Amino acid sequence: MDQFIPFEDRYLSFNIPKRILSHFNDKDIAPKAYSFCIAQAKKNGHHLLYKKLVDDASTKGYKLESSAEYDPDWYKTANTKHEEEFQRLENELKLHRTNNIAPSIQASCIELAKLFMNAGDYKMFEQYVLSSRQVQAINLESLFFYKVLLFQSDQVEELKKFIRDNENNESFTTMAIE
Repeated sequence: MDQFIPFEDRYLSFNIPKRILSHFNDKDIAPKAYSFCIAQAKKNGHHLLYKKLVDDASTKGYKLESSAEYDPDWYKTANTKHEEEFQRLENELKLHRTNNIAPSIQASCIELAKLFMNAGDYKMFEQYVLSSRQVQAINLESLFFYKVLLFQSDQVEELKKFIRDNENNESFTTMAIE
């Protein structure tokens, strides 16, 4: 069966820009910070985050390094693939909702959350993680992504409470699918 990709691999590249840009507001350093984050977003395939960062830097009038110049062909290709996969997964979700199959609804929500995490869209990631928990709270992968969501949104106290409340759940602590 499938094993979870280590938390750091999924989360780190998704979270880098939020952390870096919150610390570098100085107008001399900010363009370099944006350049780094844009290059990282592209390297990790987070095309929606990439576009958002490019647009933000442009709006602020930052001159970016050559490694962070906007690549419309790469963005268009990545976005086309993303849109096709989104439509496929969204259609699956609609089918599962029509047939009222809770585990399948939850699995579809999780797949959509992963899609948006990979694209670098935090708001849509959050929406689908929360939707998966509304269907059925006790699911290993749903628990994993809920922890990521709490951590990403700096809800430290809620995360501690969530871990405390679930510490006796063996599958929660191992985070692996058998």
